[in-house]
Amino acid sequence: MSSNGMYSSLVKNNPEKYPTRMGKSWKAEEVNQLLAEVHSKKTHQEMATIHERTVGGIVSKLRSIAADYYMNQNMEVEICQQLTGLSKMEILETVAKRTEIEERKAEKIEKTSNKSLPTPIIQQESNTELKEILKIVRDMQKTLNDFIEGRYVRVKNPLQVKKVEMKPTP
Repeated sequence: MSSNGMYSSLVKNNPEKYPTRMGKSWKAEEVNQLLAEVHSKKTHQEMATIHERTVGGIVSKLRSIAADYYMNQNMEVEICQQLTGLSKMEILETVAKRTEIEERKAEKIEKTSNKSLPTPIIQQESNTELKEILKIVRDMQKTLNDFIEGRYVRVKNPLQVKKVEMKPTP
């Protein structure tokens, strides 16, 4: 079950205990309203009531916004503090956690992409056959180029090409 589905069932089964928008996605208008409320010095509890979310959900969203501003929009920490109402420590902790998560993801991707799986025997045999065919094709291309450039090529066996200079006809 997704976390959103889990939250939905909690809210549905306990409407008096959980806010109705708990765990739901944030809309752009709601984020803008949240930032306006920070600017107007509303408390986290007041914002939670307005948005029908938990205080933890409000703080989590503000941390996410601050980290995005800092990491992706290159805003200074002090500006992130003013916009979100969070402390410098809260912002830097969130940035550090996100950075750690991104590094772990990158390491995981690198590990999985660098794993060289053993080539199956059938594929190895196929590769040998393909290499032989490729050699034959290259030899044929060379023969054709020699012919085009005016050199006559006598072919007894297609796999053994012998060049003979073409003599001009009288």
